[in-house]
Amino acid sequence: MFKKLFFQTKALPELSSQLDADIPRYPPFLKGLPAASPEDLQSTQDELIAKLRQVLGFNQRDFQRLIQPCIDHLASYVHLLPASEHHHHSGAGGLLRHSLEVAFWAAQAAEGIIFVASGTPVEKKELEPRWRVAAALGGLFHDIGKPVSDLSITDEDGRYQWNPFLETLSQWTTNNSIERYFIRWRDGRCKRHEQFSILVLNRVMTP
Repeated sequence: MFKKLFFQTKALPELSSQLDADIPRYPPFLKGLPAASPEDLQSTQDELIAKLRQVLGFNQRDFQRLIQPCIDHLASYVHLLPASEHHHHSGAGGLLRHSLEVAFWAAQAAEGIIFVASGTPVEKKELEPRWRVAAALGGLFHDIGKPVSDLSITDEDGRYQWNPFLETLSQWTTNNSIERYFIRWRDGRCKRHEQFSILVLNRVMTP
């Protein structure tokens, strides 16, 4: 199902950035990427996050309890990383945006699928929303292995290098007092991220 979602031609409207103009929106990244707060990064995606909540059918309280923590962790983990070097979502913050878009498309597609073919109406009513949430989270985290397999992240001097297994990118910049970080694309990375996604899910999934 997700393969179909990745090739959707209909694009969601771009959101105007509410961040400081210092945060770049497109390549190149010669000046590095700023260590903005995850909250500021999410504020640029408020409209899309609201659409995700609506398609999942959650009220604000349940969304904040079940879904928002996953988005918080994702924003802290992928930060302003691009989703690709030359293809889709190659600008700053592209990976976060792409992940949210796929979560939205997955949740929307799940509305037309009968996940529970048998059982009582009460059981179906209870289980169907869980499958929609599972579809959305699958979309949200489908590229979570890219920071591990595709990219190398360092400070300007190359003294500090981010280890994505130990902490989120935002935590790394804070713990090492890094104001800007720099990315390098690894060679031979095609589809390698699929092997690493399961290894880092615990960094972003909530209990």
